[in-house]
Amino acid sequence: MYSRLHKILIERNEFLDSNLFKSILSVCKRMTDLNYTKQDAIKISAKKFKVTQKEIKKYVDLLGIESKRYIESKKTFLTKEDRINIRAHKQRLEAND
Repeated sequence: MYSRLHKILIERNEFLDSNLFKSILSVCKRMTDLNYTKQDAIKISAKKFKVTQKEIKKYVDLLGIESKRYIESKKTFLTKEDRINIRAHKQRLEAND
């Protein structure tokens, strides 16, 4: 995460306050390793490092990090959608017979 954030900041020619930088890394760790939701991770880090949630969210969105919970729920949703499509396809085949 550090190297990705550092690369983005260099490309955009931006410098961050040390507390903001630490809070962004903290959010990434909470989302990927500790299984927090994005919103919860941002709230906790904003309070801990005394920066605004809006600032943190801006850079987390630039990094494109997704929480484990979000990825798992997305997989579950797609699985349910696939089941519905398969069921509908079977019904169409039975109707054609």
